[in-house]
Amino acid sequence: VLADGQKGAVTEYYADKGEFPANNTSAGVADATDIKGKYVQSVTIAAASGTATITAALKASGVATGVKSKNLVLTGTANNGSTGWTCSSSADAKYRPAACR
Repeated sequence: VLADGQKGAVTEYYADKGEFPANNTSAGVADATDIKGKYVQSVTIAAASGTATITAALKASGVATGVKSKNLVLTGTANNGSTGWTCSSSADAKYRPAACR
């Protein structure tokens, strides 16, 4: 999953700065619309209230109905010097990575 690949940059930023990056540029990754793949239209990094989110917006066309215009969100939370991650998604369960089912 393309969103999963951004976790390292977000975790490293947090370890170095003590806060989560506000956006893709701060995290040192490509612009949201430059991170795309077969099902993914864009991947956006954001931070708010002590958490980080990495949101993969899934394509609106050329993909199965179960993923069309859906999203996958990884949420990072500071946890005693490390970052814990959870996953949620609006895509049909059969299309989600195992960690998001």
